[in-house]
Amino acid sequence: MVLAGGRRPRSLAGQHRLLLAKALHLPISAFRLLLLRLLVVLLLALVALGMLAGPLGRLTHSGHFERPGPLPVADLLHWLDLLAPAAVPTLAFVALFATLIQQLFAGALLELCQQRSADAPGPLRLVGDQGFRFLPVMLRITALAWLAIGLGLWAISWLFELVSSRADDWAWSASAVLVYLPVGQSVLSLAWVGIVGVWAWWMRVISVADQRRCVRQTAWLAAQALRRFLGLGGLLVFCLGLCALLSGSALLIVWRQIGPRGHQIALIVTAWILWLFVEGYLWQARGRLLCLLYRQRRCDSLRDADDRGFGWWQRLLRLFRRA
Repeated sequence: MVLAGGRRPRSLAGQHRLLLAKALHLPISAFRLLLLRLLVVLLLALVALGMLAGPLGRLTHSGHFERPGPLPVADLLHWLDLLAPAAVPTLAFVALFATLIQQLFAGALLELCQQRSADAPGPLRLVGDQGFRFLPVMLRITALAWLAIGLGLWAISWLFELVSSRADDWAWSASAVLVYLPVGQSVLSLAWVGIVGVWAWWMRVISVADQRRCVRQTAWLAAQALRRFLGLGGLLVFCLGLCALLSGSALLIVWRQIGPRGHQIALIVTAWILWLFVEGYLWQARGRLLCLLYRQRRCDSLRDADDRGFGWWQRLLRLFRRA
């Protein structure tokens, strides 16, 4: 890695700091893409609120909004449980549409990271051209990530249920069963979702950088890249995503803890828009950081790999023909 003036960083830590600084510095084209994504998210949120107007109106007359002062977290969770049955179809539609939009912007962002010239196309043209160009492979990567998350969460749930059923035989205390086990399961589940999310980010980066279409081979290459950059390209990316998730959850709790009335509602809305901006900025920073890492010499062997599968189906067909 070469700095300005032909100098090279003297240490690996210096190289990592330089890469992180480049990832956090957004060019004007990336900033325009960030603003377009923010606008689309706001429009999608308004559509979701409009579709949820009926269930929200019924809950408004249930007394939850009439209580002065803060709303306890337990009551807030109960309110969300009451909203869930009527909101499931709407939320499912919004989630699927948001996933589609997210993949369009992911393809546009990663293609923008590959361009070295300053004359980048506008954000709408970038999303329309490059986003739709990489949409099929992005959707396959998302489906593979969801499958891995589902299988992992099922395995974690099965493991903790097994441990819970044997707690009496091991003479565990009630606090260990009722507190520590659920907390441990939640932490492990969150860690698994984060790991798969970073792995999916690597798959997207490799697919766009090398113009790959075979997701099975790309998944293996992404695991190798994650292993080679476990700190900067794994733990840091995971922490950035976790910070965005936790800050959004905290904003949801603060929304009703302060009992918003009057000008406080405007403050909450402003804070929510600012959070969406920061979340989009961190989302772009993660993608840009992984693109920079994938250009390093440690990934040369990965870039030279063929874009084809492992041939499992062909081998299985040969076995059937021989039989």
